[in-house]
Amino acid sequence: MKIVQAHLCNFKNYCGDHSINLSPESGGNKNLILIGGLNGTGKTTLFECIKLCLFGIQFEGKPLAKNKYDKYIMSAKNKKSIKNGDTRFFVSITLQLDDVFPTYSIDLKREWQFEKNQLNEQFVISRNSFPLEIVEQEYWQDYITSLIPPYITDYFFFDGERMKELTVGDKAETILRESARDLMGLKLYETLIKDTSFLERKIIKISENNEKTRQDIEDLEREINNNDQEINDINSKIFILEEKISRLKTKKSEIEFELQRKSGSLAKERENKEREIQILKEDIEKLSLKITDICDYIPFLICNKLVKKTIKKLNEEKKFKEILSNRHLLKEIDVKINERFTDIEKEIPQEHFEYIKSQITEILKDIENEYNLNTENPVIHDITNESFQKIIQFLDNLDSKMKSQFKNNLHDQEGHEFRIKKLENELKSIPDDVLVQEEISLINQIDSQLDIFEKEKNEIAIKKGVIESLSKPLLIKMEKIEYSSLKTQEDTLKVITCQKITRSLKQFVDLILSSKINELEDYIILMHKKLSNKEDLISNIEINPKTFEILIYDKRGARITKEFLSAGEKEIFALSILWGLSKLSKSNLPVIVDSLLARLDTKHVYNVANEFLPNAGDQVIILSHDREVDEKMYKKLKPHLNKNYILSFDQENKISEGYFFDGD
Repeated sequence: MKIVQAHLCNFKNYCGDHSINLSPESGGNKNLILIGGLNGTGKTTLFECIKLCLFGIQFEGKPLAKNKYDKYIMSAKNKKSIKNGDTRFFVSITLQLDDVFPTYSIDLKREWQFEKNQLNEQFVISRNSFPLEIVEQEYWQDYITSLIPPYITDYFFFDGERMKELTVGDKAETILRESARDLMGLKLYETLIKDTSFLERKIIKISENNEKTRQDIEDLEREINNNDQEINDINSKIFILEEKISRLKTKKSEIEFELQRKSGSLAKERENKEREIQILKEDIEKLSLKITDICDYIPFLICNKLVKKTIKKLNEEKKFKEILSNRHLLKEIDVKINERFTDIEKEIPQEHFEYIKSQITEILKDIENEYNLNTENPVIHDITNESFQKIIQFLDNLDSKMKSQFKNNLHDQEGHEFRIKKLENELKSIPDDVLVQEEISLINQIDSQLDIFEKEKNEIAIKKGVIESLSKPLLIKMEKIEYSSLKTQEDTLKVITCQKITRSLKQFVDLILSSKINELEDYIILMHKKLSNKEDLISNIEINPKTFEILIYDKRGARITKEFLSAGEKEIFALSILWGLSKLSKSNLPVIVDSLLARLDTKHVYNVANEFLPNAGDQVIILSHDREVDEKMYKKLKPHLNKNYILSFDQENKISEGYFFDGD
């Protein structure tokens, strides 16, 4: 299938009639159609036009509420056309169905009219200018849905933002599982499972044999249905919260990307310098405290000579006190000796006694003379020996340790202050935080909102678990009553047969899913190897067949989490999964990409240009800003370009052939 043409009339910023030829005319490998335009020129509007024309109220993948859809359509009417009185308002596309023989084209047109503030929509499918006859008009939408199921368009019509959400967001595993089921055509079997379960319930109801049993079952059903309704309401709330969380995270990612774009490495440099300044200031505070403590001893350092004299004086006083103590001891000894000699005086001859006594007296005098006191320097500091030792130790340290420490602290403080001044001068050459303050503030606001939503989601999930636990015993009880109420053996066999069919279908679905896992892994790895760079972390992946969690491994075979991947690696990883899912579907649909390259680095962008886009499908429509497909990128894509257009801000003359760099 290919999109041959798109036609917009008074839709959003397209005033009047605008048509664009999108048919990739035969010509080798030229499958790319490039549509360039600055922000606000209508690239995404063209993207919306195609999906809206195909699916109407389901253009976002799931049916919108009627009032919400009507409000969207009313707001999409071009304001300038309203002023001009132009009531035309429609979108249309031409599809070439080349998977049938013979091939043919059909025209889809979705037109709106306003009557008494009411919106009327008309959807028409025509072939060769006549209404399509092979399908009745009331089933036209179903016919288009069978050709292009809305649930698989996310893998063929995608933008850079949605791409990441589908593969690496919070709901990535759930989305991957549901996507694989959709793309493998398992919806039909799941519908059959529901129908078989419904038939089983119908047989049981018909077979109920008494009013009491019927009433009991109805009461249980009512209670179970109430619980199911409450669970559905909770699931809806959880879905809405997850959508809000996902959008906030996407928005946060956008802001972080913009923040990085604005500041880049300079922001990191600023952050490092500011952190170093902060550390240096903290060190200066610590040094100041040390210097302050040492300042208590500054007087002693200043009066260094006086301190030395004090030490000398203290030593002299210590010696003086020792002498006083020794003289006192000698006097005590002299008294004791005289007392002892008095006791033995009669036992020794007098001449001997006098001689001995005189000799002892002389000896004591000689010793006393050795401790001659200098009465000119009396004791000033009357301190104990213990205090003397502490003072001497303190004063000795002042002259060595304290002096050296004080000098080192002053030197370090001066060095830190010089380094801070140098860093502050360097910071002046880095863009001021004011340039990115808005982004930082928005990120903080988003983080606060995310915390609120996550908390609310967890609380609701707990409530859901409680309700589910209450429903289980009710189901068991009802099942027992139902079996006991079956009238005949034939009814019992019918119910058992329905249950066997249901079990078999579920096993079949699980078996198909498991068998396709390896095929999906191969597709993803094949594309990832083509798109990745040598320095990328991812080397291999595995998909859990039950949970559909994607396990990522590096080149050493070690498992890594998605959080460790760079922004570019995440985008390439997401793109590889999308490509794998599209190949798994075996559908030959056109591929439309919007803002695909905005977040990729240069190397990855060139890999996408060389490997992904030329091989994505037979028709690939690229909607791009001049920063995404720049001049170098344009030259790489040019060999594969079939057509290229550029959109302008002029609402009445929007589309022209060419691209930004055609004239260069």
